[in-house]
Amino acid sequence: VASRAALYPNHDSQYLLMGDPAMELAYPYNDISIEIEPDTILPGSWLVVSGMTDESVNGEILLFLQEPLITKYYYSSYIDSECYYKCPGKILFAGAASVNDGNFELSMFVPQHLAADSGFKIIGYAYADDNCYNASGALTDIPANRSVSSDVNDTTGPVIKFHFDMDDFQNGGVVCSHGGSLYVAIELFDEHGIDMGSTPGHGILLQLDDEFHQADVSQNLSYAIDDPTSAQTHYVFSDVLYGGHTICVQAWDNLGNPSQACIDIELEDCSANIYNILPYPNPFNDGVDITFSLAGTGATADVTLQIFSIGGRKIFSKSKTTSAQFDWIHWDGCAPNGESVARGVYIYVIQAALNAADGQKTKKTQRGKIVKR
Repeated sequence: VASRAALYPNHDSQYLLMGDPAMELAYPYNDISIEIEPDTILPGSWLVVSGMTDESVNGEILLFLQEPLITKYYYSSYIDSECYYKCPGKILFAGAASVNDGNFELSMFVPQHLAADSGFKIIGYAYADDNCYNASGALTDIPANRSVSSDVNDTTGPVIKFHFDMDDFQNGGVVCSHGGSLYVAIELFDEHGIDMGSTPGHGILLQLDDEFHQADVSQNLSYAIDDPTSAQTHYVFSDVLYGGHTICVQAWDNLGNPSQACIDIELEDCSANIYNILPYPNPFNDGVDITFSLAGTGATADVTLQIFSIGGRKIFSKSKTTSAQFDWIHWDGCAPNGESVARGVYIYVIQAALNAADGQKTKKTQRGKIVKR
């Protein structure tokens, strides 16, 4: 390190800490044995993965089919040095299967285009229903026969569906946002599985409005448990302007058949808030309205008004549920016995339980003074 200090005079540390060397990684203690049928990966065909855990448990196992390691090259012109390093290959399948008495089995459809003839890997991570057991295992250096052509006849691309935070969303409808973030979930179905980017251009591409706002969400894909035909992926766009937008998705199945779907949304700020809490008139004589405004598309509020004397005695309480953008609660200026209160200063307290259209709940309290003359 010291010998290279002159190379980076503006870097006071002269090293990069990739992690805590004293930290022990939380590897599972238990093992999984994995088998495949056939024993060679064939493009455009089904591969059956089965196995067992080292204990008889019930739960789930996450299974991944991964490409061989990728060798990459780096050259630094600053120090005239080069190096080669290896990175994990792409995930070609990410699914889950039930574990019953320690046994599991899941079929996965292999993409039609493979990048290598050997070095593929099946990785498994299992856990029990009670979360007191976990195990891992892998089947490595699996060969592939790329010379075999698939005889499957399929010319239809995946079925694509959009999901947002609102379950009853319809095309062109309102989608709620908090701070300009937009969560998009995409559900895909195909009888021969979804291509997770086995070849360039065959990934799952999500686009917001134009080509400047695109995201490849292929490696976020995960299949439903025990179902190698139905999968879901998601993405969160940030700093999205409120108003109308068009979202499009392009996806491919494992046989190279594409599909595209688009949907229109109206992005609105659905964060519920109560503000501009003002008494009118103030000072008052015969009565006073505590007015307030409610923000948030589709928001509702359970509002309670309480009036206290300056000594802390509660004089009045009233509640209402409202969805109006402007509303109020009236106090007639009378005590519980029906008699008008004496002149002086009184404390009002507004408590609001706010319900946003997307189900988010918040509470807000504000206090102020009013004067009876």
